Amino acid sequence: MRNPVPVGTEAEVRFEVRPGMEAAFDGRVVHRVLATWWLVHYMEYAARRVLEPYLAEDEEGAGVGINVRHLGPAPVGERVRVVARATQMEGQKLVCSVFAECSRGPVGEGVVYQAVWPKGALAERMAGRASGRSSQA
Repeated sequence: MRNPVPVGTEAEVRFEVRPGMEAAFDGRVVHRVLATWWLVHYMEYAARRVLEPYLAEDEEGAGVGINVRHLGPAPVGERVRVVARATQMEGQKLVCSVFAECSRGPVGEGVVYQAVWPKGALAERMAGRASGRSSQA
């Protein structure tokens, strides 16, 4: 990566829990609070915002892993704040800690892993997987 992300770089995302973001399975809402997969979505988005300003014109980034704990509920109507912080930049891999909170307290915490690829290389790798060919990262 031409422009390594400095450790400590942060980005923030804020959102409101809306109807349709509740924990639901097969179209049936089981809890009227933020679903874990929405929490993961916004954590990955915050981490992406840490990476994007450092990508060179011929580079692209992609998530390669996430480890999240959902700590507490955020009901419909609640505002959630998610902060991602770069904790490690090693070669083409960026690690960000992520934390989410609302007025009721912590909502989640975890780690998001991203990799940087030459533009087009990721699309080629995905095309290879889709056609049954294998390729290395």
